Amino acid sequence: WPTLDAPWNNTHVNTTRVWVDLTLGPDQSYRWWQTVDSNQNLSEFQTDNGSYFTPENGSIRIPIDLELGMNYFVFHLDALEKTFVYELNVFLDLLEPELVVEIPHDGYATFQSIAIVSGHCEAGLSVYVNVSGLYSQQDCTANGTFEIEASLPLSEGVWPMVTHQVDLAGNR
Repeated sequence: WPTLDAPWNNTHVNTTRVWVDLTLGPDQSYRWWQTVDSNQNLSEFQTDNGSYFTPENGSIRIPIDLELGMNYFVFHLDALEKTFVYELNVFLDLLEPELVVEIPHDGYATFQSIAIVSGHCEAGLSVYVNVSGLYSQQDCTANGTFEIEASLPLSEGVWPMVTHQVDLAGNR
């Protein structure tokens, strides 16, 4: 049987190129199409990637360049007097999540063991606070805000605080 391997299928990615690995037997061929629905300009285009191709040695690795937004693909693998149809999709996201820390302000100082960290975030994603290796986390609310009680080191000193989110594509 022919095989198609695309581990990125039905996911979000932050790289503009993905690969499809095909394995076909003798006298077997493939054809594929790409459709892009970009959230940037809502334009759509379709690429017909030519006529049927026959790989050498039974395996082929196909590079696919993505456009921002949702990318759809259809692969037809002709083998064993049948056509095997694979419908794939992947979302290209190159933007880091929108995160604004409003409290505490730069230079904040306290004698307490907890600091309130709050601001605006990308809804549906977790917000992480790291104060010198002490981690706190909370999901961003549906209205795009967060408020976390971040643990602080007990010893005196200056401790950097880093707040971040990671989206489904791995952007940070």
